[in-house]
Amino acid sequence: MEWLGSIVFIGIGLVFIGIGLLAVFGFIAHLKAKKKVKEGILYSGVDYLVNALKDATIREEAIEALGKTKDPRAVEALIALVNSPAVREEEDKHTLSLGLNALAETEDPKALGFLIAELNDKDWVVRCFVCPPLSMLAQKGIKDFRAIEPLITLLKDIKDMKRKKDSGYDSMFEGWVEDTLKIITGKDFGADPEKWEKWWEENKTKINGRDF
Repeated sequence: MEWLGSIVFIGIGLVFIGIGLLAVFGFIAHLKAKKKVKEGILYSGVDYLVNALKDATIREEAIEALGKTKDPRAVEALIALVNSPAVREEEDKHTLSLGLNALAETEDPKALGFLIAELNDKDWVVRCFVCPPLSMLAQKGIKDFRAIEPLITLLKDIKDMKRKKDSGYDSMFEGWVEDTLKIITGKDFGADPEKWEKWWEENKTKINGRDF
């Protein structure tokens, strides 16, 4: 039976080699796409990047580059992408995440307003995906306290899912919401929505603009 063990061992080895090769090919494809995007920017700038969103082979790199342009046209294009049926109806969470993060990268007021509005989206998963971009902005000192109330509501919804043992519950999302509240407010009430709500009711009238 030693030969059987050897075959199994070789088979496992080939699987790992295959996974490694896929990773290498994926990395090479990513580098080629980034090069193509950089060359396109030199000739057509933001217009090239907007059109590149239609090309699946370089879309990810185009989204990333748009976030770094700080151009109002980039914000419009990214919002359109995030709202597109291809992302929403097909539940393309990868592209959704990339688009929301790129919007935060622009640091544009319109992008921030869009992110805040998305905290009230009918899809609770979309609401959760807004949290990392808002945390990113808050860490840069760009805080919008309009986010607090919908974040507390979202935390309540997630806790309710956990209590009901809903199959959609994910502790990662709960952590995202909790961390975003901490970073924006500078407070720490853990994942307890009741404590956050009590603090907010006691302090929201004291907030002036975007800073405590």
